Amino acid sequence: MKKYESLCGQDIRTTLREMIAIANESGNLVETVFNDDHIIVRPGDTVGALYDSWKKQWDRAYDESPEGRAQIAAREENARIIREEQSKPLAVFDVTNQPLWESFVETNKSEKSEYGAAVIRYAARWAALMEQRLKVSGATIATIADQTGYDADIEGITGFMYGAARSILIQVWKHGEELRLWFEASRPDWTRASEKPSEALEEPPGRFFDLSFEN
Repeated sequence: MKKYESLCGQDIRTTLREMIAIANESGNLVETVFNDDHIIVRPGDTVGALYDSWKKQWDRAYDESPEGRAQIAAREENARIIREEQSKPLAVFDVTNQPLWESFVETNKSEKSEYGAAVIRYAARWAALMEQRLKVSGATIATIADQTGYDADIEGITGFMYGAARSILIQVWKHGEELRLWFEASRPDWTRASEKPSEALEEPPGRFFDLSFEN
């Protein structure tokens, strides 16, 4: 059996490729230790198969490590929180255009589009949280909107979802106009989603929101 020593900083695929070349040329097994992993290469082995085998072993070892177990536990807890959030009724906030809000909710029910439903849940959570923070003396939309936007993000929204939720609140919420003024003043370089009403927005491809952007 031949021994192979990789160079400092050499990646696993390059290591496997060079070991395979030696094994095929010599007709012998070739072994090495890569990041504490013992690897043996036989003549005729392929980089893809060896890499897949090494990656599975590495992933398994990591999952069994304290760090890996902690990460798995965190993912599972996050998934539990999201499932719980999805099962709750929508957060209640001061809606001034009930028919329009109900049309947004109906169009974006989870059975039609979970992506759209997440936008609706986020919009409701954000507005309700802002209303709660506004009860503190001296609080204004301008002072609380940014932080509450982060705090309301339980499910992990995208930039598009944030923009869609903001546009909905501008149209249906008691403090919608204040929210619009805050956003335009705080982010003057951002391109607004739409200056004219549109029947549908698409993000990502294949998923549609019937959101009428009037702001």
